[in-house]
Amino acid sequence: MGDTLSLKINPNLTTVQNTFFGRLYSADLFLLYRALSGRYYQSPFLFAMSLGLGANQDLLQYIGAIGPTARSLWYGNKLEIFYNNQIRDTVSKIPDFNIPDLWAGWTHFTNLLEEDAAKAGTPSPELTPIEYKLESVELSDAELENLMTGNKFLYYIYRGDVDWTNQSFTLASAYTPELGIFLSMIFPDFQWIFKKYAEWMNERLKGIPATTEAKIISKSILLANYRWYMLVGDLLANVDPIFQSNAFQDGLSKMAQWIRNEAETLKLK
Repeated sequence: MGDTLSLKINPNLTTVQNTFFGRLYSADLFLLYRALSGRYYQSPFLFAMSLGLGANQDLLQYIGAIGPTARSLWYGNKLEIFYNNQIRDTVSKIPDFNIPDLWAGWTHFTNLLEEDAAKAGTPSPELTPIEYKLESVELSDAELENLMTGNKFLYYIYRGDVDWTNQSFTLASAYTPELGIFLSMIFPDFQWIFKKYAEWMNERLKGIPATTEAKIISKSILLANYRWYMLVGDLLANVDPIFQSNAFQDGLSKMAQWIRNEAETLKLK
């Protein structure tokens, strides 16, 4: 990576960031949402946003983090750092994922994002944040302790999705108001999507029956997470030798496979 973001942006890191953001803002997920909910009028910006992600990535790679691209880079990196820290602090506690080299690489990945965010600089002025909170399933420590390993892992992935999405809206409202205005327009879409996600999670963990729509939406989200975890190791491999270690690559693949297994067992009947 170069000494200044304006001179050099590692294309792999910016691709990871945009792919990460796109896992819960994907054409697949929103087209399913529109079809299942019938709320076609509420998400007119889907393809414009997809084009925006692509254009932003091109600008970052060719001209560096200057002006609006620096603001978007800082915002995207801070969101991924938030997610990375939460996943490390939860999933790493599961004995099956007690893989030191995996979390050493994960931490290094997070540190690289921190370095880029620091170079881009905190956007100003800082506005009073608007706190967004999606409907979700929250377990007490006692309930969490009683979960089987697979369910505990699934809950941690679910909480990562919910908390990251809440943080996306809240952070944008304070530091990137141009994005905050846009995101507030699509918040009702996410409310419906995450209401269905919570529905299925209640069925999975508590046996409360979920609707067909909830199962389809949740399967789409799980597969989007699976895709990202399968890709991130390959995208990072050329960034630093630490990401080429077998333990790091195999650990990410193991997380991806556990997510995929859950998606495959999610049946409508």
